[in-house]
Amino acid sequence: MATQRIKGADVHFSIVRDGVPTRIGLVRNNTITIDLERLEEEYLGGDSMEYDEIYNGTQIEADLHLDGAEFFEFTEAVVARAQRKPGGAIRIDAAVTFLFPSGVVRTIVLVDLKFAELPLESGGRKEYINAKVDGKTSTHKFI
Repeated sequence: MATQRIKGADVHFSIVRDGVPTRIGLVRNNTITIDLERLEEEYLGGDSMEYDEIYNGTQIEADLHLDGAEFFEFTEAVVARAQRKPGGAIRIDAAVTFLFPSGVVRTIVLVDLKFAELPLESGGRKEYINAKVDGKTSTHKFI
């Protein structure tokens, strides 16, 4: 029996800054990566490798098109926080909600993200301005 798969139209991305949902642009795509590291070890007397893993955090990357100045306000809050200046964000979370055709709704919340580069790209006269977000956290939860 064929099942309906989830599409991008059924995925909603939001940034929550200090408890307040904040738009930062039109999300073109996003990738969530649960970063695990596999450890391998050999022991005398063993007949195969032994494995373990370490959780190294969860990362979110998103590409956006700007349709307002919210991305600039977001960037200013992240930079002020990084510089420990007043006006910096206290906490920034991201939530990605998946609405399955079966009616099941699941959300992954990435808690207290810390960011790497926040580039803005102006590709050409006929192209939209593209922004990117790259954040990582040591805590995520599924709700």
